[in-house]
Amino acid sequence: MFTEKPESEIENNAELRKYTYRDNSAGGVVIFECVAKGILEADKLYQEKTGKNPEKQNHVGCSIEKLEKDLKIEFPEGLTDKDMQLILQQCENQDATSKKQIEGFATAYKLARDLVSNLETFINFTAEDVEGFILHLAELIEERNQKGYRLVPVSFFGGGTALKPELIPQAMKSYCRLYANGIMEPTEAYNEFEKIHPFEDGNGRLGDLLWKMYLVRNTGLWPNQLPPKFINQAENIPSKIDNPELIERFVETYANELEEMVTDPRQRRDAFNENEISIVSNFRKDRKIPASHKWFHDLFVRVAQDFRFTHDEIERLKKMFME
Repeated sequence: MFTEKPESEIENNAELRKYTYRDNSAGGVVIFECVAKGILEADKLYQEKTGKNPEKQNHVGCSIEKLEKDLKIEFPEGLTDKDMQLILQQCENQDATSKKQIEGFATAYKLARDLVSNLETFINFTAEDVEGFILHLAELIEERNQKGYRLVPVSFFGGGTALKPELIPQAMKSYCRLYANGIMEPTEAYNEFEKIHPFEDGNGRLGDLLWKMYLVRNTGLWPNQLPPKFINQAENIPSKIDNPELIERFVETYANELEEMVTDPRQRRDAFNENEISIVSNFRKDRKIPASHKWFHDLFVRVAQDFRFTHDEIERLKKMFME
């Protein structure tokens, strides 16, 4: 590897710099970028990411750039140098490098870190608390998120689409219940959030914070690294629809919740008519429910989301059990 601009030519007293690694045998295509305090740290990050030592790759070149000093980023007090490095790196990764975007993410980062520093408070968060905190972080990260969840469809760069906008509110309620109960793995919590992609912008930065917070819940330690790569494709992963035991558990759970709904003493006595009560009573045997009934439909989707079925799997379930 050769360095295109020696560090000695950049006199910034070990301040953070941007390192760009290019494959010169492939026309200078960028293969890795990072923010680090020196070439040794940058090479270490490169090796962690690629599994290869850049010093032994003669076709790889590295350029070094000063970070834009005109930005004059004001980081919140209490952040470490590593925190600031991770903030800048994530903003570079997400192409969110304006002063406003970096400072917004830094503020959200500090708020998330402060919250989990009191682990007891964080663990006692309800689903409503989690959702409220997510909405607040989203506003800090991008002003446009003040209007709430996105109302437009999203396609991922590598293929596939995020959840349909009309399904986001219910999906987020389900997600926040799971998050508050701590029954996901950290990477699962990160990937599920990114699949929903609930906001118009800032989902990658917000997902980063949710992953870090979830790791603290499990380990007690704030991770000094970026989250794993988001996996938006389910290649070679068998569909849960093909698991008959899981389907039986889903049917049993949905049947129980249907019965609780129509027999809830808090409901008005005339909330459900005799035909609707008959449909619920016969569901275990008939395994059919009217798709046009809003309460039955919404409960079906909520239970399916609690079982972690994907959007496509839920659509298949509807064809199996709705008419």
